[in-house]
Formats: sequence, structure tokens, C-alpha cells
Amino acid sequence: MIVSAFGVNSHLKASYNDHYGKVNVWRNEGFARGRYVAGRTNLCDELCPRPLLEKSEFFNDYLVPLNA
Repeated sequence: MIVSAFGVNSHLKASYNDHYGKVNVWRNEGFARGRYVAGRTNLCDELCPRPLLEKSEFFNDYLVPLNA
């Protein structure tokens, strides 16, 4: 859940919390691969291969409009 974020308007925060958080491939693939470990920083490609990210609804419908 996004509680607060710099530069993300309330509509985008709400859409993340309501829908896109559930289809966030970084989160979902990261947990599935056991990548989230306390004290460790993860890079994007460690959580989800770039081709899978770029095909995802999360990327195309959420990140692209944010210019992320």
C-alpha cells in the first residue's frame, strides 16, 4: 500500500492501492523468488526479468503514465 509518495497524485495512489498493487510484478515475482530479505537492496531485474515487466499490466498501465 502506498501511504505517501512524492510526486504521485492521490488518484494514482488510490489506483495502486485498489488494483495495481495486486498486479505489481516487482512485488509478486520478488516474493515468489524469495528476493525480499531484511537488510538487502534489490535491483529491478533481480525481482522480475525486464521482458516480463514490460509485458505486464502494471508496467504499461501504471508505470508508463508515471514516466517511471
